[in-house]
Amino acid sequence: MARVRTLLLVGTLALAVVAILALGCAGTTGSSAPGAAGTGTAVVSITWPERPEVVAEMIPAATESIALRLYDGETEITGLPGMESLPFNRPEGSDPLPPQTVTIRNVPAKEIRFVAEAHAQQDGQGSRLAVKDVAVAIELGETPTPVAIVLDKIPPPAPTGLTATAEGTTIRLGWTEPADLARIRGYNVYRSETCGVLGALLVQVLRGSPSYVDAAVEPYTMYHYLVRSYDADEWESDGSNRASAAIAGPTRIWFSAKPSGEAHYQIYRMDPDNPDAAPEQVTRGEDNKWHPAVSPNGKTLLYHDESGIWAWDLARSSSRPLTTGGLQAGGAAWSPNGSRIAYHSQAPGGGPFRICVMDFIDSPNAPAVIPDPLPGTNGDDQYPCWTRGGCKLLFCSNRNHPGQLDYDIWTMDADGSGAALLADTGHHDVAPEVSPDGASVLFFTKDNGANSFELFTVALAGGSPVEIPGATGQNDGWCVWSPTGTEVAFLTNWRTQYKSVSVVGGTPQPLTDASYPKWELCWEWWCPSGSADVTIRDEGGVQ
Repeated sequence: MARVRTLLLVGTLALAVVAILALGCAGTTGSSAPGAAGTGTAVVSITWPERPEVVAEMIPAATESIALRLYDGETEITGLPGMESLPFNRPEGSDPLPPQTVTIRNVPAKEIRFVAEAHAQQDGQGSRLAVKDVAVAIELGETPTPVAIVLDKIPPPAPTGLTATAEGTTIRLGWTEPADLARIRGYNVYRSETCGVLGALLVQVLRGSPSYVDAAVEPYTMYHYLVRSYDADEWESDGSNRASAAIAGPTRIWFSAKPSGEAHYQIYRMDPDNPDAAPEQVTRGEDNKWHPAVSPNGKTLLYHDESGIWAWDLARSSSRPLTTGGLQAGGAAWSPNGSRIAYHSQAPGGGPFRICVMDFIDSPNAPAVIPDPLPGTNGDDQYPCWTRGGCKLLFCSNRNHPGQLDYDIWTMDADGSGAALLADTGHHDVAPEVSPDGASVLFFTKDNGANSFELFTVALAGGSPVEIPGATGQNDGWCVWSPTGTEVAFLTNWRTQYKSVSVVGGTPQPLTDASYPKWELCWEWWCPSGSADVTIRDEGGVQ
């Protein structure tokens, strides 16, 4: 029986090891070995599991030998001949698998670790298919001590360091292969459009090439990736970290404005690189429309009026209500994959504002919903924003200062649990917006006494807010990130003009003129465009 090189792995094939330890009596000399004080004899019986897939795939086809090792603490007990390659009696046909029994003498009468291993030879290389240990306190005495060990089949080691980077119209994936590649045949790459969901198998990549370029992607759609290695029997490893990215489409800014001669605020869009061009009016109607938000696929525009939140079909130039009940619903924000919408609303019957989440149904006949608020407190929660992975929400709230115009920036899970304070400048902190790489949060803070505002950023992981020098103005200063994440846009000059400024500060540059009133804006993007590199931070989720 050829000896094979072993690989230290963990996983899901089960062996059952029963050890019966025959021990000497306390105060006597040794056990079955004459003159060996404080020792005993272990009778170990190894049986195989009943799972058909293990018996069929692993035992008859692969297992060549069994090893049994003993350890005193971290020190292996040597001088036990034959333990590294116990004979394996392979059955014929469908005969039952026989037990393996071995007697070990001169085992020290103390706590000993018994480690069982199943060995195989695959593709010309040795593998350790299963390994598990159990600690047994060996005491001197005549009564044998039964010990049971269950071994699982060892999956291959998992890849690490997965990154997803938007490159033009594709997303490039890269990961780090495990140091020990002996049992790895390749990698399964999974892709999902929903945070926390494994998704479908996208492609298999052979070992030695830890990268893949995904060209089957749509603009403004956030894709979540995870990689698992697999062996010759298609057994998979645990998952890598998860990485997310999206590619950009046309870059436009959308905003609410009321040009001269107009009776109501409507939604407009324009090219930010051509500020002298006349904005294009998108919506029509008799009501004021605020807070535009364009869907990740670029097909639907959200806004709110006095009656609630509406969806405007950009292809049909028609709208339908998403909320009902006559409540003050607003501040809608798309999840990265466009499947859900977060917004704020008063609960039925009035009371403080709460954050709500609804599923978006892309149908002109979909019914409007009555808001179902997430858990809150006595304060108001408003203007939610999704993290780039779509697992968490940011929002502004005065829950620490109920009844006061003193909001702070908070985070919570998408189900409303785990609320935590992220930033408090001591003033009125409003309108959080997550950066393209998912690592930072932009917001503005308003000093109501001076009627002025400043822009700040804070790390999503926590820390002290940092002011953006030069990004100041009068009255409300709504703000958003630019597609590259190197600049921010904000509303200034008494709500008449949008400007942009470097995230590290500088002299603001005009994006629009200042000839008429304007209100909230959004930049149509979900990741940097062009060749900018972005890796969305991992937010946990299914592996």
